[in-house]
Amino acid sequence: MFTASLLRDVFPDGKEMTLYGKGYGAKIQKGGTRYRGARSFVLFNVMVGPLWLIHDAVQGIAAQLHIDAVLTEFMGSGLNVQRCVGATE
Repeated sequence: MFTASLLRDVFPDGKEMTLYGKGYGAKIQKGGTRYRGARSFVLFNVMVGPLWLIHDAVQGIAAQLHIDAVLTEFMGSGLNVQRCVGATE
């Protein structure tokens, strides 16, 4: 997981920011070990001040924080159950 020090490195200007995501994995959700053995966090979105960041920027922040981010193929109006199930096979 990321630390306060790492957050200061990624957001050095000290602007107010909010990370939106979800913890997952072992001991967080029933059957969590099917997703990952250890606990982790997946980033959905980031707000800096009053602005929502575009998905490419969210992906970049996740990379800098060494955490997962939601994949782009699971976003947008083309999302459907068949696409999601197909991605897991």
